[in-house]
Amino acid sequence: MPSIQVDITELSRRPTDVKQLLRPLVRNPDPRRSPGYIQCQRASIANRRLYVLAAHDGAIPNSDYQDWRFSTYRRDFRCKYYEVWKSIDDRFFTYELNRAYFTLFRVYRAPLREDSLFALHSDPITGDTEPHAFYKQGPHLHMDFAEDPLPHAHIALNRSHLEDTLVSVESLSTALSVAVNMLREQVLTLHWPEFA
Repeated sequence: MPSIQVDITELSRRPTDVKQLLRPLVRNPDPRRSPGYIQCQRASIANRRLYVLAAHDGAIPNSDYQDWRFSTYRRDFRCKYYEVWKSIDDRFFTYELNRAYFTLFRVYRAPLREDSLFALHSDPITGDTEPHAFYKQGPHLHMDFAEDPLPHAHIALNRSHLEDTLVSVESLSTALSVAVNMLREQVLTLHWPEFA
């Protein structure tokens, strides 16, 4: 499977696309309330070969990008999204998408904790001969809330047209957007009991 590659100019414009991808989760359907706001930016990491984009709300976090969160329009849910791109040349001009990871969390306020419900992943550089490669390369769901071993299953969402999904970052973004909207419509819109 060919990899998803972009040049540094395209990658610098990627935060706008990521914000658009995640916008349905933060846009408040009640027009009387102010809409949510999400930011996406490059995370500071030590490895120069990696270019990490991560989403958050509020001030720029001082933590590891895997701990960044953004709130949804539902008070008891928040999310995490990040992309890891790896430089494939010595000039740091061309990058290959290593992973795009989204997680939907349920937030409990007393005591304060969050539980992961679903993880939506794409690992496009997984080699074709690696176990479960065709389930992992494109967008796939993990049911984090389920009993072991189910959270380790890769429920592929685009297996029947994987090559088309992974032909470009735009086509992968479209597939991820469809999956994010599915989670919004099939999970966030459900009647969930409120927690203090």
